[in-house]
Amino acid sequence: MRNLPLGISDFSTIRNPARNYIYVDKTAQIAEMVRMFPAVFIARPRRFGKSLLSSTLRDLFGKGIECFEGLDIAKTWTDTTYKVVSLDFSAVRDVETLEDFLLAFDLHLQGRLRAAGIETSPDVSRFPLERWETALLTLPNSSLVLLIDEYDAPLTECLHLPKRFEQYRRVIASFFARTKSLSGALRFLCVTGVMKFKQNVLTPSFNALTDLSMMPQYGSLLGFTEDELRAYFSPWLERASDLCGMSHDQLISRMRREYGGFSFDERASTHVFAPWSILRFLTYPQNGFQHYWFDPCGTTAIVRNFLKVRGLLDPAHYDEPVEEDLAAISGADHILELQPTSVLVHTGYLTIKKATGDGAVMLGYPNEEVREAMGQLLCTSFWPAVNARTTLSNAFFEAIDSKDSHQVMLALNAIVHQLDYKDFSLTSECAVRQLIHIFCLGAGVNAKIELHSPRGRSDLEFSRKKFDVVFEFKHVKKAAQAPDALAQALEQIQTRNYGAQLPGHELLRFGIVFAEDERKFCEIGQA
Repeated sequence: MRNLPLGISDFSTIRNPARNYIYVDKTAQIAEMVRMFPAVFIARPRRFGKSLLSSTLRDLFGKGIECFEGLDIAKTWTDTTYKVVSLDFSAVRDVETLEDFLLAFDLHLQGRLRAAGIETSPDVSRFPLERWETALLTLPNSSLVLLIDEYDAPLTECLHLPKRFEQYRRVIASFFARTKSLSGALRFLCVTGVMKFKQNVLTPSFNALTDLSMMPQYGSLLGFTEDELRAYFSPWLERASDLCGMSHDQLISRMRREYGGFSFDERASTHVFAPWSILRFLTYPQNGFQHYWFDPCGTTAIVRNFLKVRGLLDPAHYDEPVEEDLAAISGADHILELQPTSVLVHTGYLTIKKATGDGAVMLGYPNEEVREAMGQLLCTSFWPAVNARTTLSNAFFEAIDSKDSHQVMLALNAIVHQLDYKDFSLTSECAVRQLIHIFCLGAGVNAKIELHSPRGRSDLEFSRKKFDVVFEFKHVKKAAQAPDALAQALEQIQTRNYGAQLPGHELLRFGIVFAEDERKFCEIGQA
């Protein structure tokens, strides 16, 4: 059984026979891409294989086809080798001043030029991009392959800091403009990133840069398709089937629900699995279907910081599909025009579910892993203080375990009262339900909303060590309407037998009413 390349994004390492790693062969698509386009851009979320793509191109152009023996590209590739400059802008993202950024940027550029055997000016007093330009002037036509991985890493780190963003943007835009002036030296250019910043960064500096991000034919260039999963990982799937006590098809179905569903295709004709999550799961399937998307210090922090300054999602809109124009999610000309939906799509929190016609698409969460991660992200934004979240969650779950309805209502009201009323007025049952769902996810509970049963859909369900818990929420405009609403909730629970499908121990079923005029839960009962 070949080894899983977990955390490895270097082509040579994966292809080293002594390491015996699985390599999912995407080289037929790579060959087509290089043949069709002299300069390309592709956006994907982090941990989706962009760095491996860049490494593959580096070895293809720098070392030649001998490294690709047995792969699809070996059948058709006839090109020679070139000087390859491989840049990774994530190496210069953790700086806070323009001066430090320029220094780090200069050191990175010059180091990568020297690694490619290209002479650079020793005059450190010169503006770094002038030294970059001067170095490329010495190169013959079509002699250089330029690979730029994570071009936007310095920018995405400061989406919530417009002044710093603009400073770094000007430097990166100047880099692309100077590189464009020397484009005669380029045989091939590939730029990857998470976000697409259009006019002010990439174009018009590189108006010949073809954006492959949502082209249907390249929808599976990064990530694993289901066919690839079955073909390349078959022994690992068999192992996981045994350890999880599932049939092969049941396992794939569950993996699709937990880790699949991503579509980087304007037609939504191709879907892929998140590589990082798949490799993590297959390494330790005995731990169950754990979730690996939530990353407090990486992408999650970027999205959370951006949403804080541009507007958090209303709880009523959480987990609801949304229709959007492709143009609105394909990028932005300016940071102030960057919309939250676009950020969520590019970072992988939302994906294209289907094309609806006239240039519009339906967006939604790709899978359960991402849905939970979004709940966790919003929870840490709605209740930012760690100690406060811990206190609230402890009180809530202690009340549940005590089976004391009144204490449960008090704990829920404490959760609501910590929320900023100006931002979230909780004017509907949907908003109330989604808010408590978000809180549960942030507290580490795998709560489900609108869970189907033979007779209907309950509002919220989750399991504890001793109990399975069901909530049916009602929303009223005035507290005087609450007793009737509670009676309705309890009758609904009983007649539709909510929670009957749960496999756990004792069943606790609560009906609870939120009164908008008093902004609190005011009636509760057990069915």
